[in-house]
Amino acid sequence: MSDPTPKPRLVIATYMKRMLSIKGTGAATSESSFYSPLENLLNEIGQSLNPKIVCNGQLRNQGHNHPDFGLYSEHQVDKFFKTAPGEKPKHGVIEVKPLSTNLDSLLVKKQIQNYLTGYGLVILTNYREFHLYRSNTVGCHELLESVSIANTETEFWDKARHSKKTANHIETKLYEFIRRTLNYSTSTSDPRSIAWFLASYAKETLAIMKDSQGGGERWVATAEKISRIGTRDTICRCNRRSPVLLYAHSNNFLRNVFCLGFTCYEQRPNKV
Repeated sequence: MSDPTPKPRLVIATYMKRMLSIKGTGAATSESSFYSPLENLLNEIGQSLNPKIVCNGQLRNQGHNHPDFGLYSEHQVDKFFKTAPGEKPKHGVIEVKPLSTNLDSLLVKKQIQNYLTGYGLVILTNYREFHLYRSNTVGCHELLESVSIANTETEFWDKARHSKKTANHIETKLYEFIRRTLNYSTSTSDPRSIAWFLASYAKETLAIMKDSQGGGERWVATAEKISRIGTRDTICRCNRRSPVLLYAHSNNFLRNVFCLGFTCYEQRPNKV
C-alpha cells in the first residue's frame, strides 16, 4: 500500500518547477498566474494533517473584502452543495502579492488588518516569503512567525532553476512552517495542539543541528518561535504533571532540544 503522506522535498521541488514553467511562458501576470502552484503546494501539505486542511481560492465577500484563499478544516467542507452561506475559514485566509512586493510595507500591512478583523489569521505571501499574522489582544496585527525561500525575486528565480537543490536545502524549514501555519487556528491552546506544535519545532530544530551554517543564530530564532507556544517553565522544567508535555516528556531528545533552545534564547544579545 502506498504512503499517502507527501514527501517534503518532492512537494517543494514541484512548487518551484511549476513556478518556473509559468514564468517561462512569458505571458504570466505578476500575481494571479502563479496561484495554481501555490494552491497545490498548500493542499498537498494540508492533506498530511489531521484533520486535513483544504485551501480554496477566490472567496466571495463575507464582509471583509476578497482574500485570495481560505483555509478550511475538512469538517467544514460538505460533500454536497450548500444553499446557505458557508462558514468562514477556520484556519484563516491567505493574501498573495507579486514576487517583487516588500511584505513589510505599511500599505500591505494596512490591507491585512481588515482581513485579521474578519478572519483572525492571515498568511501573507509573495511566493518567496510567508508571514503568519494574527490579531493581538488590542486588535493590532502581530507577526507570529515567517519563513523565506529567497530575499529577492531574482534570487527566487535562480533557486527555482535548481529546484531539487533548493528543496533539499529548505525542505524541513519550509514544510514544517507550512504545516504549522495551516494547522493554526484562532484557538490553539489545548494540550494536544500545543504538543503537536512543539514536535514540529523539534523537527525544524533537528534540521538546524544537522546544518552547521548559521547554527547559533537559527537556534535563537527557533527558540523565539517556541516561546510563543509555551512558557520557559513549562518546557524547560518538563513538569510531569503538565498536560502539554504528555507527548513530549517521555522523549529525552525532544526535552533536551527545548531546554537547549531556551538557553540560546535567554543568552541572545539584548535588542536595541
